[in-house]
Amino acid sequence: MARIIIALTVDSGHRRTRKLDSQVQNWGWASELGRSTPAARAVTGQLIAQWQDAVRNGITRMQAGGQIAADIDASRTAAAIIAAIQGGVTILMATGSTDYLEAALDTSLAYLRR
Repeated sequence: MARIIIALTVDSGHRRTRKLDSQVQNWGWASELGRSTPAARAVTGQLIAQWQDAVRNGITRMQAGGQIAADIDASRTAAAIIAAIQGGVTILMATGSTDYLEAALDTSLAYLRR
């Protein structure tokens, strides 16, 4: 999933919305799974940490390749992207609108490309 996010943020622009529509159900898991028990929260925390590591690694590779600025804090940016996606997905699930998720990804893209 993180590879999809990185690919979307770097490569696609216009293709993003179609791919998001097909992936959105998979991204809403954290808002539901983490609430149930301490064990579920622990698993959710581990999954989010793995997701953040994958996004951070993608950012670091893009920095090494000169695709994005070297001074971007890869860990904090990865955390912000994940939080933006989860928030956008939560709103999408509640409203049916992709507007917030698209805004979150567009803003993340703009920051990465600054």
